[in-house]
Amino acid sequence: MQRRYLDLVDRRLPSLDDSWSRLREAWAGILDDLENEPLKTADRLDWSAKYKLIESFREAEKLEPDDPWLRSLDLSYHQLDADAGLFFGLQAAGQWQSPYPESILAGSLMQAPTSTRAALRGGCIERFGALVDSVQWDFVRLKDGGTLIEMDLRDVFSHDQVVSGLDAIRRARTPVDLLSLPYVRGV
Repeated sequence: MQRRYLDLVDRRLPSLDDSWSRLREAWAGILDDLENEPLKTADRLDWSAKYKLIESFREAEKLEPDDPWLRSLDLSYHQLDADAGLFFGLQAAGQWQSPYPESILAGSLMQAPTSTRAALRGGCIERFGALVDSVQWDFVRLKDGGTLIEMDLRDVFSHDQVVSGLDAIRRARTPVDLLSLPYVRGV
């Protein structure tokens, strides 16, 4: 299926700028490796990197596949703390590569795409910080005194909804000010 998508990109976008061309080449290289030797992708794909790391540890320590120690490693791999996460160890050891320099990726991690509801979640966190009660994929809950405000993002998909929401967040002095948006309510 991925080959079909890649072929479609090649047919529809025969000339790509350098940035997209680099991504297209990385994609094709991963597909080639997956067809021939899947674990060769361990320097570029998360699942194979984690598998190779845990399997190497299991073999070195002569552990059974269901050993609880391996579950602990599995969880440690995903730690977001750069000092504790095993993925970050792979990066530091130069065992992970990306089609883009780390400096470009690091900047994008802090800024959600402004055309998506991720920008609304990020905007609420940036604007209201300590007043954020909870953030999930489909909602943001904010505390405003004794009032709990919920931004329901389940049906927020249009560009106009996102733009008006970002504008309201920028203008708001408190979370209660967001109640003017049709997808925000008191709970």
